[in-house]
Amino acid sequence: MDKQFSAAIVQEMGFYSHTGQVRDLNEDYVDVGHILRPDQDPIGIYVLADGMGGHEQGEIASRVAVHNVVLKLKQECSLAPEEIPDYCGDWLNEAFVQANASLKERNRERSSNMGTTLLAAVVEGCEAHIASVGDSRAYLLMPNGIQQITTDHTMTQTLLDSGAIQPEEAVNHPYENVLTRAVGLEKELDVDVFTVEIMPGDALLLCSDGLYKQLDDETIQQIVQNSDSAQDACEALVDAANETGGRDNIAVVLVRIKDEDPF
Repeated sequence: MDKQFSAAIVQEMGFYSHTGQVRDLNEDYVDVGHILRPDQDPIGIYVLADGMGGHEQGEIASRVAVHNVVLKLKQECSLAPEEIPDYCGDWLNEAFVQANASLKERNRERSSNMGTTLLAAVVEGCEAHIASVGDSRAYLLMPNGIQQITTDHTMTQTLLDSGAIQPEEAVNHPYENVLTRAVGLEKELDVDVFTVEIMPGDALLLCSDGLYKQLDDETIQQIVQNSDSAQDACEALVDAANETGGRDNIAVVLVRIKDEDPF
């Protein structure tokens, strides 16, 4: 649902998740939070996960991980000084490590093997702090282009990085769904953390692989640019992914940055 915050920098947000056209269960999960502060830019917290582990376990894994991260980030951001400090990346890392520990304990208790990708962003003003494990992606959408922020933690990406395969060979590669990192399955979790500038007119997109494996970058950008609101864009992206096959669950979060004078 669209949300706007009364400050000089406005975050217009939308989110949507869908089972897709093939799967019976939706193991993708999204949650968001925001912290409003008098005379300060709002803090937006956006988290997305794509669970795995067999019947219903992926559904549990994604929800548990997302709820852990949202709770931790809300606690830290609520106690923050007037501006989010540079160690916001440390908060994200700690939140992911806690989520990993929580899922590992559930796996031990249930003799299960569930895990999940995990992607989170903390946005304040014109700065976004992003953390990632797995192959859910964050993109920066600008008026003149789209840029992938995160790096996939997959066997295919490892082969690409080593030069063993070429980019054209990575499309529909047999190992494209083999993760090299996942929350809940790691003894010591390695978290990628990024900080990016996101200016008025830009948008931050978080999505599971059910979106970007169905739609190319140009299509994603066109849909976002042609949508009247962030929520409309999210629903249009999911609809387009379903129209082209919907072979997996689909989850998207879109945050548009606007410069708005409250007076």
